[in-house]
Amino acid sequence: MSLNVLVYLEHDGRRLQGDIARLVSKGNEVAQALGGFTVGSLVGDIGEELLAEARKLKCKEIAVVSDPGLREYQPELYRSALESILEATSPYIVLFRHSYVSAELAPALAYRCNAPIVSNCLDVEVKDSGIEVIRPFLRELCWGRVSFQGSPPYFIALQ
Repeated sequence: MSLNVLVYLEHDGRRLQGDIARLVSKGNEVAQALGGFTVGSLVGDIGEELLAEARKLKCKEIAVVSDPGLREYQPELYRSALESILEATSPYIVLFRHSYVSAELAPALAYRCNAPIVSNCLDVEVKDSGIEVIRPFLRELCWGRVSFQGSPPYFIALQ
């Protein structure tokens, strides 16, 4: 297992969604603290424009599963494609943006990997060679720190 961070680059088939650059930046920060690097992951019917947009991000590598059968988001097919990327890259952490897609896809992948997941996170930090996330609790009335137990990869969905 590498100490790399895999970032799922969510898209609508034409453009990256949300503030992916900020998610990649956080991935780079965590990867650097771990002594690894960031790998972006694209799944779908990936065109040249979308790939060019992804290459502008500050990922060391971009892992791609492109297939015309993945034009529309289908959870089982996307999960399977991402599993192949996970097998090829063996990341320490997998970052998702907090979205409807990640709320479905990230837990399915974590389950298949028998790995821990924390969603709806505000931040992720490396503390004493361990990973901590900060997330809201009690309808966002307070925040708490959560440490991971178990073996990586660790799945995190960041707001």
